[in-house]
Amino acid sequence: MTKPFFLERLFLMGDEMELRELIDARTCNAFKKKGYETAEDVARLFPRKYYDFTSVKKLDQTQGSETGAYLCSFESYEKKKINGRTIVKAVVREKQSGYKIHISWFGQYQMYRCLQSAYRPGEEVFVCGTISYHEDYNAYFITNPVIFKHFEASDRRIYTVYPNYRGISEERMKNAIRMCLDHMDKEETMPEDIRMKYHLLTEKEAVLKLHYPERKEDVERAKRRLIADDLLYFSAKLEKNARELPVGSPFGIKTKRITTKILQSLPYELTTDQKGTLESMIDTMRDGKRISALIQGDVGCGKTIIAFLMMFLMADSGYQSVLFAPIGTLARQHYLELCEMAKPYGIQVEFLHGQMKAKEKREALKRIASGESQMIVGTHSVFQTSVNYLNLGLCIVDEEHKFGVLQRESILKKAANGMHYIQMSATPIPRTLAALAFSNTQIYNILSMPAGRKPVKTTIFNKEKGIFRFLEKELAAGRQGYVICAQIDETDGDNKRENILSVTECYERYQSFFDGRYQVEMLTGKMSSEETAAIIARFKSNETQILISTTVVEVGVNVPNASTIVINNAENFGIANLHQLRGRVGRGSDQGYCILNSVDMENERLQTLCKYQSGFDIAEADLKLRGSGNLLGTEQSGSNRLVETAMKYPNTFKEVKKMAAGYIDGGIIDPFLGQYERANASCIS
Repeated sequence: MTKPFFLERLFLMGDEMELRELIDARTCNAFKKKGYETAEDVARLFPRKYYDFTSVKKLDQTQGSETGAYLCSFESYEKKKINGRTIVKAVVREKQSGYKIHISWFGQYQMYRCLQSAYRPGEEVFVCGTISYHEDYNAYFITNPVIFKHFEASDRRIYTVYPNYRGISEERMKNAIRMCLDHMDKEETMPEDIRMKYHLLTEKEAVLKLHYPERKEDVERAKRRLIADDLLYFSAKLEKNARELPVGSPFGIKTKRITTKILQSLPYELTTDQKGTLESMIDTMRDGKRISALIQGDVGCGKTIIAFLMMFLMADSGYQSVLFAPIGTLARQHYLELCEMAKPYGIQVEFLHGQMKAKEKREALKRIASGESQMIVGTHSVFQTSVNYLNLGLCIVDEEHKFGVLQRESILKKAANGMHYIQMSATPIPRTLAALAFSNTQIYNILSMPAGRKPVKTTIFNKEKGIFRFLEKELAAGRQGYVICAQIDETDGDNKRENILSVTECYERYQSFFDGRYQVEMLTGKMSSEETAAIIARFKSNETQILISTTVVEVGVNVPNASTIVINNAENFGIANLHQLRGRVGRGSDQGYCILNSVDMENERLQTLCKYQSGFDIAEADLKLRGSGNLLGTEQSGSNRLVETAMKYPNTFKEVKKMAAGYIDGGIIDPFLGQYERANASCIS
């Protein structure tokens, strides 16, 4: 069902009356074609615009584009067809200033008949719409306005404009809505003290004032009631969801002696941010509370060592922990590093991945189920139904932005109540970032970078020869470079896109330009794990100077000697992907460079990447660009009315949330929640 306006809401009647019981068959059929089946559906069809005749606009006082009602005299009209499209034009003259206003209606073929039959030169009319002045024509213009005679507005203070549906005239629509509203019998379910505290209308009063406002303030008061509904529902649901999660945890620790030993053996000292993050989480465990945390930090800042230390703490206390990563390369890297660290302490580390042989996997699953394996590392394999844990107490999600909501939640179902949960990311997804504002999740920012690390210089450039020459200078200085492409080859199955430089095509171009002076290799996700490992090994040892790849190198590849990354068709990548790819360079003491090869020089995402170095800043920008997603559902981005309303009114939301907790305790919130959910299923599902 089409939602015509921000204010569209659902209203429940005593009975879901059929439209045919209230309105004529013709109008009823027209409504049903648009998806409005019942009287309830029509009653929730709110105006998309309001025009206030209590303060008529004056043209000589208008600045820029302004929306309002203008008192004019009607002069002329005509009908034209341009490229098969009907355009109705009219000219009116504003009464006070005498300026002409040129009006155009696009696609509203019925307007010509209306003007022809009802309007005469010299008649006073109201023109309602957004007016703009064009200096090139030295004239005022309005597109698709509402127009009616002066005397018709004499008894109207606020004029309502409804969606324009073919087959339903304005008069028929308003009559149908009036009939449906006359049969609205709705019990008020919002708690009385909230209504009184914020001076809110009843829902029935709000509905009527949205359809029949007497003044502008009526519309605003009705909006306030609908906003209050959103805030109360959202806060109550978040509170109920939070109560379903245990605050405490049976997986506590008594000592941190193992972390002390490991830290003493490391060839470096933790930064202040790393130490603070580790100590805070240890204190949470000691207090018997459940860890729910996001460790945010840019690539190379040292998030992984914190995750490893937490896993060792759990193992030392007799509990299992699992770390899962989005790709096998990164998971294997974590596994090998953990194995090396675990050797002196006799701790069993298990690696689960999709390419395991059946016998190998059966034996691994037995060790996990018995508790013999205390640390488990893997990709999606770790939360498959065949994997059973003995006493899983800690889950760590690396690169959380790479996993869906259901994937992250599936692992939580495998553990006892109160399992500790840590997410790590350089660029949290919009949904995660929004959730942090409305949950008890602790955010740990690791901002300190290793000594000597320089910010990567990022630029947008689209001259291939210039890119070749720049890269050649870096290679001549003994450094290396990545070149990233969005698709493998010209026949890349469902992923094939026009005007996108492929890995194979790019490989040929770079081979041709460098002509054997430097070693060029290509890497794609379709290669075997053995072949991938060999190519990466050659790149790490500097046998290969240029690695042309898809985004398979986005995570898990660490080559400090690589100083430059070229990202072709950069406008086709998400901002989080771009930031992760940028993190492949500048990992040593040399200056790092990220070249965004794109024809779209003004692209907002690319400009954002050039502006910010911090992943958290980029994540916040991504939130603004893509929306928050649905915190009560699974959508990870996109606009969501509930989240946006809560973020727009943060202080009111906090107050309402406190009150909602009391209503939950008193058992008086359920009728409101049930009614809201029935009425707003489409915005919260």
